[in-house]
Amino acid sequence: MVLSTVSTKDVKSKDSVKKSRKPNGADNAQLNSTEPHDRLLNIAVNAYYKAESRGFEPGHEIQDWLEAEAEVMK
Repeated sequence: MVLSTVSTKDVKSKDSVKKSRKPNGADNAQLNSTEPHDRLLNIAVNAYYKAESRGFEPGHEIQDWLEAEAEVMK
Protein backbone atom coordinates (compact mmCIF):
# COMPACT_ATOMS: atom_id res chain seq x y z
CA MET A 1 0.00 0.00 0.00
CA VAL A 2 1.36 3.40 -0.96
CA LEU A 3 0.19 6.54 0.77
CA SER A 4 1.10 9.96 -0.53
CA THR A 5 2.39 12.71 1.70
CA VAL A 6 0.35 15.80 2.39
CA SER A 7 1.91 19.16 1.72
CA THR A 8 1.00 22.39 3.45
CA LYS A 9 -0.85 23.55 0.33
CA ASP A 10 -3.23 20.59 0.80
CA VAL A 11 -4.13 21.64 4.34
CA LYS A 12 -7.01 24.09 4.63
CA SER A 13 -7.07 26.82 7.23
CA LYS A 14 -9.67 26.65 10.01
CA ASP A 15 -11.44 29.64 8.48
CA SER A 16 -11.83 28.00 5.07
CA VAL A 17 -13.12 24.80 6.68
CA LYS A 18 -15.70 26.74 8.70
CA LYS A 19 -16.90 28.55 5.58
CA SER A 20 -17.23 25.31 3.61
CA ARG A 21 -19.33 23.51 6.23
CA LYS A 22 -23.01 23.13 5.56
CA PRO A 23 -25.82 22.95 8.11
CA ASN A 24 -27.94 19.91 9.00
CA GLY A 25 -25.15 17.32 9.07
CA ALA A 26 -24.11 17.85 5.46
CA ASP A 27 -20.51 17.28 6.60
CA ASN A 28 -21.15 13.58 5.95
CA ALA A 29 -20.99 14.42 2.25
CA GLN A 30 -17.27 14.99 2.74
CA LEU A 31 -16.85 11.27 3.46
CA ASN A 32 -18.09 10.50 -0.05
CA SER A 33 -15.90 13.09 -1.73
CA THR A 34 -15.25 12.57 -5.41
CA GLU A 35 -11.65 13.79 -5.16
CA PRO A 36 -9.32 10.79 -5.72
CA HIS A 37 -6.97 11.80 -2.90
CA ASP A 38 -9.88 12.15 -0.47
CA ARG A 39 -11.32 8.80 -1.51
CA LEU A 40 -7.99 7.05 -0.98
CA LEU A 41 -7.55 8.69 2.40
CA ASN A 42 -11.06 7.66 3.47
CA ILE A 43 -10.45 4.09 2.30
CA ALA A 44 -7.15 3.94 4.20
CA VAL A 45 -8.72 5.28 7.39
CA ASN A 46 -11.65 2.86 7.16
CA ALA A 47 -9.29 -0.07 6.52
CA TYR A 48 -7.20 0.98 9.53
CA TYR A 49 -10.25 0.96 11.80
CA LYS A 50 -11.26 -2.46 10.50
CA ALA A 51 -7.79 -3.79 11.33
CA GLU A 52 -7.84 -2.07 14.72
CA SER A 53 -11.17 -3.66 15.63
CA ARG A 54 -9.60 -7.05 14.88
CA GLY A 55 -6.53 -6.30 17.01
CA PHE A 56 -4.32 -5.84 13.90
CA GLU A 57 -4.27 -9.58 13.33
CA PRO A 58 -2.12 -10.10 10.21
CA GLY A 59 -3.38 -11.65 7.00
CA HIS A 60 -6.54 -9.58 6.50
CA GLU A 61 -5.07 -6.43 4.96
CA ILE A 62 -6.48 -6.93 1.47
CA GLN A 63 -9.90 -7.91 2.80
CA ASP A 64 -9.95 -4.81 5.02
CA TRP A 65 -8.97 -2.59 2.09
CA LEU A 66 -11.56 -4.05 -0.28
CA GLU A 67 -14.36 -3.80 2.30
CA ALA A 68 -13.39 -0.20 3.12
CA GLU A 69 -13.23 0.64 -0.57
CA ALA A 70 -16.71 -0.77 -1.16
CA GLU A 71 -18.08 1.28 1.76
CA VAL A 72 -16.49 4.53 0.59
CA MET A 73 -17.61 4.03 -3.02
CA LYS A 74 -21.31 3.61 -2.03
